[in-house]
Amino acid sequence: MLERAVIIISLALFGLTWSATASAQTKQVMVPATSGGQIEIGSLELHDGLPARAINLPEGKARLIRLPMEVRDVLVANPAVANVVVKTPRLIYLVGLAVGSTNAFFLDAEGKEVLRLEIQVQLDVISANKSIKTLLPDTDINVTAVNSHLFLTGNVRSADISENARVIAARFVPDEANVINMLVVMEDQQVMLQVRVAEINRNVLKELGINLFDAVSGAFSTLSSGDFALRLGTTSPTTDTPYLNIGGSYTPNAGDTLTVAINALEENGLIKTLAEPNLTTVSGEPATFLAGGEYPIPVSSDDGQISISQEPFGVALSFTPVVMNSGHISLRIFTEVSALSNNGAITLANIQVPALTVRRAETTVELPSGGSIMIAGLLQENETAGIRGVPAFKDVPVLGAFFSNNSVEKSETELIIAVTAYLVKPVAPKQLKTPLDGMIPASDYDRYFLGRMNGVYIGNAKTTTASLQGPIGYILE
Repeated sequence: MLERAVIIISLALFGLTWSATASAQTKQVMVPATSGGQIEIGSLELHDGLPARAINLPEGKARLIRLPMEVRDVLVANPAVANVVVKTPRLIYLVGLAVGSTNAFFLDAEGKEVLRLEIQVQLDVISANKSIKTLLPDTDINVTAVNSHLFLTGNVRSADISENARVIAARFVPDEANVINMLVVMEDQQVMLQVRVAEINRNVLKELGINLFDAVSGAFSTLSSGDFALRLGTTSPTTDTPYLNIGGSYTPNAGDTLTVAINALEENGLIKTLAEPNLTTVSGEPATFLAGGEYPIPVSSDDGQISISQEPFGVALSFTPVVMNSGHISLRIFTEVSALSNNGAITLANIQVPALTVRRAETTVELPSGGSIMIAGLLQENETAGIRGVPAFKDVPVLGAFFSNNSVEKSETELIIAVTAYLVKPVAPKQLKTPLDGMIPASDYDRYFLGRMNGVYIGNAKTTTASLQGPIGYILE
């Protein structure tokens, strides 16, 4: 019995050695997997009488292999890596158990080796790639398996995307340390935002009629019997509103006074507001900008004392950009244009607090680099008409105009707020141009005798030549 066991062991060792030698002389060909996880092995070319195939198998996945010949038995060198089950003489199941490599020998009814499979069990790279493509679309990330490690290669736009890809890939390895993150994070994207706030206000006021109750004001406000007053000019030096006011009063002997005023007034007003703030920041970081000032507001405390709080006004801009994978820019914007106004001002503790006229917008938009979008707009029209006069008499056709005063006031407001975003990068200082380039201070002669605030620009003067023309010194992508 002992001698028989020794002979069997010797034959087994000889068979393994002979198989390994023949395997080294056999060309290995990858076998593609068909749909449904099946592998069809067609006609085999024999090399030294030993056909062989190499198969890559994901860990935890199975393959159904159809053979061109009948087999009776199978031998797996390392059953811990892969398991082979013979279902029928021409159909076998191959299951990847652990990352590694092994081989399997297939024997026919006579005990002859008819096929050898070189099995390589790898991490599930296909599922890892699909998960990353699904969860991180529009990214250029490749997953490669080497032994028990997953390598991530490619270029991403931010460190957050790189970290998210690493976390996803870690779900396909037994240890997170087996994920080798070789993703290259591109340079930080800088975003410049240009906001344009444009507003036009038009006001028209017309008044015509006879007022039997209002006295004439001004230099002729006190009139004696039979006096006559005429005022012609403007309401104030700043508004340039022309008016014509003719009036007089008559006091009969009975003592009753009748005051008559003929009013003719026409006022046209136009207000234009234009603000174009620009601001640059890195993707994902907030930025703020304010050009204006602060006005005091009295604040009462618990002990009755009044303190002063400062509130900003002017042109304000705040935004946070995020450069997305597609190259578009997501913007959260807050912009405001405010100015002090006496309309609505209050007086508190002998302190006059001015009011503010405000144009404000806050929103979130997405646009490509160089694209513009209007985030807010307003078109408003107001019309107010009024007739004031003597009851009953003012309703008489034609003659009623002598007993009434008619006024019409119209106002129109048109406002737009538009934004434009650019991807920018810094340049050399000599490539930038500022409003001060080439400016020459005025001499005493130019200032006092010619009325010039600055010197004359000379054509051949040595000034900084900039490759970028315009008020914004950036290279736009």
